[in-house]
Amino acid sequence: MKQTRKIIEDNQIKYPEFKDYYVLISEIEDNILIHPDICIESCKSLIEGVSKQIILTFDITKSPADLEKKDYNVQRLYREAVKILESKFDHYIEITNDDSIIFEVDFIMIYSQSINMLSEIRNKRGEICHGRTVPKPVFSCPRFSKAIKNFTDTYLAYVLDFYFYLLENQVTEKLNYEELGEFNKNLDEEQPDFPIRKERYSAILYEYEYDTYATRYNNYLSDKAEADTPITVEEQTSVPPVSGDEKEDIIRGFCKIEDLHYDKILKIVDDYITLERDILKADILEALISEKSSLKADEIEKKLIELINSNDWQENN
Repeated sequence: MKQTRKIIEDNQIKYPEFKDYYVLISEIEDNILIHPDICIESCKSLIEGVSKQIILTFDITKSPADLEKKDYNVQRLYREAVKILESKFDHYIEITNDDSIIFEVDFIMIYSQSINMLSEIRNKRGEICHGRTVPKPVFSCPRFSKAIKNFTDTYLAYVLDFYFYLLENQVTEKLNYEELGEFNKNLDEEQPDFPIRKERYSAILYEYEYDTYATRYNNYLSDKAEADTPITVEEQTSVPPVSGDEKEDIIRGFCKIEDLHYDKILKIVDDYITLERDILKADILEALISEKSSLKADEIEKKLIELINSNDWQENN
């Protein structure tokens, strides 16, 4: 694990927490020949740990508890971490116009296809993940554990290299407040009761808490990037168009309960029904008032579709 160890050593002064991974790296190196399955199991744990660290660093909507859920297996963690790095790197290139570095995401994603195998090997042959009867029926070959170690070292070193690069080269050029009208409007709408009536919340945040402003903007860009895929809805042509006070009252009540901008939700519903336009996560995110997160947007999408197809809606047509 020379490449991975070297990158961590080169960055341990600013990021000393990564020294904790030396334990797993040593487990990998020390057990290649004597305990191949411990070596392989440790490779899986190292990939899992680094992936979680990347996600938690750049995605403020995620918590450690979120990443411990059962549907977050090691393959999903790795793929999500790589996609986050890709999004952050694309943003960096967009701002700096630096085309001298390329993040080869397709190359990195190839390894994700093999990661599930590591989990299966761990479950069948792992020495420490489950209690074992003796003698153990299946063993891994040292040549195989060495190959897994080499693959893990190569791919993790590449991922960590870009991770630390992004941390060290975060865009230092100050954002132009006047050019971010849509984002500023979203910030202002989150604080309808901002106490300084003659000032905009976004302007105050930009002037006095710029780091917070920049972080919120980066998160805003990430959410928009995730919202490009339209929601596929069945039987949307059978839904009646929005009209009448009763339907508007239904939407208004829904927005009040879910803390949404009424006018934006009304437009989403109207476009969905009259223009047969797909509901986009980006539109839902813009309609959220307090909790602006992808998870909340997904929840609202489902509820909104259920509302439109409900009996109450049909009866008021």
